[in-house]
Amino acid sequence: TINVNDHPRAKIDVPNSVQCLDAGNNAFVFDATSSTKATNIDSFFWDFGSTATPQLDSTSKPTVSFNSAGQFLSKLIIKDNNGCWDTTFKYVTVKTDPTAVLRLSSAQLSQCQRGNEFKLEADTAIGDSLENFKWQITAANTGTLNYTATNIKKNAIDSIVAQTLKFSNPGNFFVKLTVGDTNGCFDDTLITLTVRSNPTIVISSNTPSQCINNNSYNFSSNLTSGNTGTYS
Repeated sequence: TINVNDHPRAKIDVPNSVQCLDAGNNAFVFDATSSTKATNIDSFFWDFGSTATPQLDSTSKPTVSFNSAGQFLSKLIIKDNNGCWDTTFKYVTVKTDPTAVLRLSSAQLSQCQRGNEFKLEADTAIGDSLENFKWQITAANTGTLNYTATNIKKNAIDSIVAQTLKFSNPGNFFVKLTVGDTNGCFDDTLITLTVRSNPTIVISSNTPSQCINNNSYNFSSNLTSGNTGTYS
């Protein structure tokens, strides 16, 4: 008697086969449990390539991440307890992340309290597909947030690419910009703005009121706040 065993049918399911790179934090779930078989599957062998973690796996449902963008071919070999086997392949796609960049010179990062005005602009030249910009200003923010277009809620996703910030109090202020592209991929950047305290000067005289004849005033000054500086 000759028995010819039916070989198993390998199948790969990936619920989310297109993902953002997300700085290597992408996570693809490869599922081989729906592979059809005449008898029990005895082993799984996966090969995801050199850019994947892990590169190889022997479980039925591994989770894999890729450290670069592109399209990647994964290979699955299954074998049943009769020694019969089957092979299949599956492509997944990793989209490139956008790059969040704020244009602001280093000299503009620190300003005096009086007349401070920080003009920030998102660098849209980094990617043509950028469409979302989210601005968040945290820490002791008591100033005003002036949009260059229609005023939209400060922490909402919007399409504003530039901001003018004015602060009424001194201190450090943290500005976070998150950009999103048409693929749904995001990136963020964080900068610190410093508003320096205005100096407070007190001027005193030896005798504030004198006769016009032979009057002679001696003036002295003292900084009560702020850093030392020049006098004029």
